[in-house]
Amino acid sequence: MTYDTCRSDYLALAGAKLIEIQAKVYIVKAVLRNEIAKRDGCESEQLRRSKRQVEHFMTTAQQKLEDLRNTEDEDWETARDSFNTAWEDVAQSIRTAVAKFS
Repeated sequence: MTYDTCRSDYLALAGAKLIEIQAKVYIVKAVLRNEIAKRDGCESEQLRRSKRQVEHFMTTAQQKLEDLRNTEDEDWETARDSFNTAWEDVAQSIRTAVAKFS
């Protein structure tokens, strides 16, 4: 397997991960909307903070994936590591938000 093939495969996998996490973000937002509805429409600061955190990490992961797609060969591993960190941040923020409100 060549370097370019490995890179292409990784980008495809990373793109699939991002699509998967976007689906989870929609679920988290639904859970948060449910919690707001249970509280007579009053959105607590904790709910707002959780939503902002998930959205922030998701935006960061999307940007890191775009950076990864546009990275030159010599910077590939650094960009890949940066994307992986962003991915873990998104996943953790989702787990935290769901745990708080489900």
